[in-house]
Parts: sequence; structure tokens; C-alpha cells
Amino acid sequence: MNKNKTILLVEDERIAFNTILETLEFFGYQCYGVETLKEALEIIKKVPFDLILADYMLPDGTCFELLNAVKKFRFNLPFVVITAAENQKIIHEAMQKGASDFLKKPFNLKNLPVIIERNFERLRIEQKRNSPQKATVLFKTIKALIAALEAKDPYTSGHSLRVARHARMMALALDLSEEEQFTLELAAILHDIGKIGMPDHILNKASHLHELEYRIAKEHPVVGSNIVGKIDELKEVAAIIRHHHERFDGKGYP
Repeated sequence: MNKNKTILLVEDERIAFNTILETLEFFGYQCYGVETLKEALEIIKKVPFDLILADYMLPDGTCFELLNAVKKFRFNLPFVVITAAENQKIIHEAMQKGASDFLKKPFNLKNLPVIIERNFERLRIEQKRNSPQKATVLFKTIKALIAALEAKDPYTSGHSLRVARHARMMALALDLSEEEQFTLELAAILHDIGKIGMPDHILNKASHLHELEYRIAKEHPVVGSNIVGKIDELKEVAAIIRHHHERFDGKGYP
């Protein structure tokens, strides 16, 4: 089993909660467990899970609310619904909402890792099949964003490329993985993309900005993050863009 995979278990029945969690940990998965919908909605904001295993009926609602929330930012995240009965209506609705699999109680715990790995394998096949097409679309989207910014502010083009070169050198010096290097370099290229939304008289002003103008200018990291964040594959890049003017002493922005 892949020990790098992180799983969230959402289950309010104490015996089932303990036995499933112990089984997952026994097979080498990193696990988090919560008992309510509210707790689950909070923790998914903080931890990048690889799979979610959720009981259909929870004390404060059904797992469909969690499923809807997850699909907004991780549309292909494996989501396994645990049901106490083989209710075709529930299964049909879950499939429509994007659930990837089902577990009917009671189930043999030995089959749990088989079901989990089946979902990971499906995801790997899907990503392999879609990656060339997605990469092409993503590359064209990035080129369009950069072209739009260059048309508005030619200076930013040279600046962004210089920042990208430095980011690449830093990533190599830190021995980051190829994926991390790519993410950092891409964030460097796009870090000022939010200037697209900045008024021309502020962006191109030669003299010092007044207080109100400076306040508007400082919004560009958030604007840029919101633009790039609409592309699912660039969520990490969007986070870097949002915080690229922060400082260790807390005096940065936004």
C-alpha cells in the first residue's frame, strides 16, 4: 500500500469508526477521522486528502453536502460512500453528484484496501488518459493569460520572466521535485497576472501612488489568485500568487 496516501474517514458510529480507522492504518495509509459533517467540511480546507470515505447518514446531515463541497475544488477526488442499505435512490444520486464508489454495511474489512486501491487505480488511468489533452489546454490558457497581461503592461513581461528564472534556480538549489519546480516557476511567471484588473492610470503612473491608489494596487495578488484559481490544475499556483507579497514580519499584503 502507498503510505503517502492520506484518507479522511467520516463516520459517527463509534465501533465502525474505530475498526475502519485501525484497518486503514494497519494497511499503511495516513488517516484522519471525524464524526460530523461540520468537522469534515472544516478539515478538507486544511488537509489535501487523496480519498474520502464517508458514511451517508451523519448526525448533522448527509455526506452529499461534503461531496458537493469537495467537487468544487477537487472534481476527481475519489469519494466512497458508506451506506447501511443498498438504496438505489441514494446510489443513483451519489453517482450523479460524483461519488466514485460504495461500501454497504456490514462489509469485510479485508476488502477495504482492495476498494481503496481500485479507486486510486481508476484515478491513475483517468489522469493518464486525459493528461496530454489537459496539458495542451492548460498551456494555451497560460499563454492567453500572459499575452493579455503583456498587452496591458509590457514591463510586467520582462519582470515576470526574471522572477521565474530566479525561482527556478532557487527550486534547484532546494532540491525540490520536478512537479514542485514546475509549480514554483509557473507561479513566478503568473504572479502579477492580477494587474490585468488594475486601472491603467494606476498601473502606468510614473510618480508615487496616493494612499487610495496604493490600496487598489495591493489588491492584485488576490485578483490574480482568483483568476488562476478557476483552473483546477493551478490551485497551488493560485495560492502562491495570492501570498507573493507577504513578509515574514507580517508587514506584507494582502
